[in-house]
Amino acid sequence: MFSELVLDVANIAHLAQDNPEEFAMLRRKGFGASDSSVILGVNHWNTLQTLIAQKNIPYVTPEELDVSKKPQVRMGSELEPLILEKAEAIMCAPIEKPTDQYRFKEYPWLTVNYDGVVGFDREQDFMICEAKCVSSFARKYWDWTKGARTADERINLPVAPILQGNNLKDTIQKCSDAIGIPNYYYTQVQQQLIGSRKSLAYLCALDVNNWEVVVFPVLENETVQQALVVLSAEAAESCAEIPTSGLLD
Repeated sequence: MFSELVLDVANIAHLAQDNPEEFAMLRRKGFGASDSSVILGVNHWNTLQTLIAQKNIPYVTPEELDVSKKPQVRMGSELEPLILEKAEAIMCAPIEKPTDQYRFKEYPWLTVNYDGVVGFDREQDFMICEAKCVSSFARKYWDWTKGARTADERINLPVAPILQGNNLKDTIQKCSDAIGIPNYYYTQVQQQLIGSRKSLAYLCALDVNNWEVVVFPVLENETVQQALVVLSAEAAESCAEIPTSGLLD
């Protein structure tokens, strides 16, 4: 299915729960999709300099181990199956959860996990679904009027076009605003689309204020994807544990 990827870590979802220290150290070995917003300079809470420093720490910090215990993180992790289950009605198809982590063949400094896949047993005709649990605080970063709550709405929902800004950050912001999602999730989905070689993915968001799932279609953006590949390659040069060249077999 994922012809551009190789298996990196099997059952990564279980490893995060069973052995958080090993999981944390594995994150040193690549840039996952959640790192993309930092690399592209649109993350609200972290900088590239800090991210590189974190990747180079040779041990697990207490702060890393505490992350999984935070209520917001636990809520997102524990409600992910519910989000995907509710999204199935909107997608009109079962959504399966891949349990492995993959590494890019051509860009081995990049890794990716997928929350859900429609058509997981099909080589070509499949679709990526990313699940998000949106807290009351984070609702302000979303435009809920631009997503779909039913299958009919999804089928008839216009897909937001790719827009061009004055610079890379502006382009990312314009595109994410057009879709109605936060810019840091827009970049995450772009990395997932590179790995799947798909032109469209769906972000499935649970609004905790009303317990509704809303899906947002996200088109591939080659400008953002190319920038992500180049900038992440440059960042990888400063990270001791991240491979920087070579096509993986």
